[in-house]
Amino acid sequence: MKIKTKIKIQLIIATTDLDAFSLPEEIACSFNRSGIFEVEHTIVRTVDELIAELMTGRHHFIVAGYLFDDIDIWRLSKLVHSELYEAIAIPIYLLQDESVQVPAILARANQVQVTSLATLAEEIARNFTVHFPAEDLRGVQTRLKPTVLIIEDHFETAEILQYALSSEFLVTVTHTGAEGLRVWERLKPDMVLLDYLLPDINGDRVLANIMAVDRLQPVIMMTGVEVDYLGQDMILLGASDHYFKPLSFHKLIRRIKSLLSIAQVNYLHLYLENKLAMLSALLVKASLSAHTFPLEQVSRYVNAMREILGSDYTEHDYSLLAEMDDEKMVALWPELAEPLARIGRQFNPGSRLSEEWTESGMPS
Repeated sequence: MKIKTKIKIQLIIATTDLDAFSLPEEIACSFNRSGIFEVEHTIVRTVDELIAELMTGRHHFIVAGYLFDDIDIWRLSKLVHSELYEAIAIPIYLLQDESVQVPAILARANQVQVTSLATLAEEIARNFTVHFPAEDLRGVQTRLKPTVLIIEDHFETAEILQYALSSEFLVTVTHTGAEGLRVWERLKPDMVLLDYLLPDINGDRVLANIMAVDRLQPVIMMTGVEVDYLGQDMILLGASDHYFKPLSFHKLIRRIKSLLSIAQVNYLHLYLENKLAMLSALLVKASLSAHTFPLEQVSRYVNAMREILGSDYTEHDYSLLAEMDDEKMVALWPELAEPLARIGRQFNPGSRLSEEWTESGMPS
C-alpha cells in the first residue's frame, strides 16, 4: 500500500500576545485533520523578526492579527509588499474575530486575505496549490487581483467577458440567478456583472437580493434589449451602472476600476462607523467599571479599545494599570480620557464626549 507524503507548509505567525501559545497548536490541528498538510511554524513578535524570517525564503504564508508590534495589518502588508521586499513577498492572512468585520474589498486592496481560525486551513490549502505548485517554490510575488463575479446565461458572452477581464481581475462565471447568488454569498466578490435576462430569475430580483444583504456591493447591470427606463430603474434599485450589449471592454474595465475605488471609500466609511460604535459601547463599560474599580476589567476594556483604535499603549502600560490602587487609578483616568476624547472629536466632532470626560476627570 502506497503511503502519500504530506505536504509541508511553513507559516510565520506574527503575534505580540504573550498568551497566544495555543494558537499554533490550534492551527496545526486544523491542518492535520485534512490529512494532506503538515504545518511547521515560526512565531515572531516584532517587525524586525518577521522581516528576518521572510528573508530566509523558507515560508509560505504569514498569519497575523489586526495589530502587531504596534502597527496595524495594513501597514504590515504595505511593508511586506513594498519594493524593498517585493521579490520575497508571501500572502498575508488576517485572523479576524467576530467584533468588527473587515470588508473583503478593503482587505484585498491592501493585499490581505481575511479568514478565521475555523476556515484558515481551507483557505491556505486552496492558495497553496495556486501559489506554490512545486515544493521548492517559495517567496513568489502574490499580488491579489480584484475579484469579479459574472452572472450571464449566454455561455459565449460569459466566456468572452472572462477572457477580456482576466488580465486585470480574478473572474468567476455563473449562468443562472440562483447559482450567482450562492456564489456571491460564498465569495463576496469586489464587483458583480449581472445580466438582466436570466433563465430562472431576472437580474432585478438577483440585484434586490444582493442589496438586501450588502447595499454597498458594486453591481453593473448588462442587457441586450432596450427597455424603457430599465437602466434607470436598476440604478435606483442599487446597481452602480448599466450597460447595453455589446460591451466596450476597455470602457468596461475603466469603469470597473473607477467603481472599485469608490466602493473602497464607501466600505472604509462603514468600517470606521462600526469601529466607532464598538468604541462607544466599550467606553460605557469602562465608565461603569471605573466606578467599582475591578482593575482587571478596566484593563481588559482599555486593551479592547487599543485593539480597535491601534493606540500606542503597551503591555507594560497595562501591567502598571493593573497594579494601581484606587487613588492612582483616579489620577490616571484623565490621561486615558484625553486621548480617547481626542479620538472622539476626530470621529464625531459634534460629540460632547471630550468635554464630559476632560472636565470631570472621570466619566460620569
